[in-house]
Amino acid sequence: MNALQQKPIQHIRLPHFRGLQTRLFERISLAAFFMLLVYVILIIKLVTLELLNDSFMFAAYNILVAVYILSRYFLAYFYDPKVKTNRSYMPSITFVTPAKNEEENIARAIACMAASDYPKNLIEIITIDDRSTDNTYSEMLKAAAERHTSCRWGGA
Repeated sequence: MNALQQKPIQHIRLPHFRGLQTRLFERISLAAFFMLLVYVILIIKLVTLELLNDSFMFAAYNILVAVYILSRYFLAYFYDPKVKTNRSYMPSITFVTPAKNEEENIARAIACMAASDYPKNLIEIITIDDRSTDNTYSEMLKAAAERHTSCRWGGA
C-alpha cells in the first residue's frame, strides 16, 4: 500500500462516555445551583437575624429548620439506591374470579386471563360459580376445555 492509497479513518462513537460527561455536567451544575441557593438562603437568614434580637431561641430555631430542610434536599439528590433484584424470578400468579349469572361474559374473562403472556405453567385460574341460575358453570367448563387451561372450579 503506497502513501496515496491510505485507508480512510474510521470514527468510533463512544456514546457511553458522552453520557457520562453529560451526567457529570448535570450533577456539577445542579450542585452549583444548590450551593448558590444555600448561599442566598443563609444570607437572607443572617440579614434577618438582626430583626430577631429579641429572641435568640427563635433565631436559632429558624436557622436550624432551614439547614435541616436544605440538608434533606441535598441528601435526596445524592441518594442512589442499589437494589439487588433477580430479574429471572417469576412467581406464580392466581386469578380468582367469582361469577353469578355471568353466562355471557365468563368465557371471555377466562380467555383473557389464559391469554396472558406470562408463562402458562405459573398461572392458576380459579373461577367460582356463586349459585348462578343461568348456564355460567357450563360456560366456565367450556372455556377451560377450549383453552386447555388448568382451572380449578368451585360451585357454591
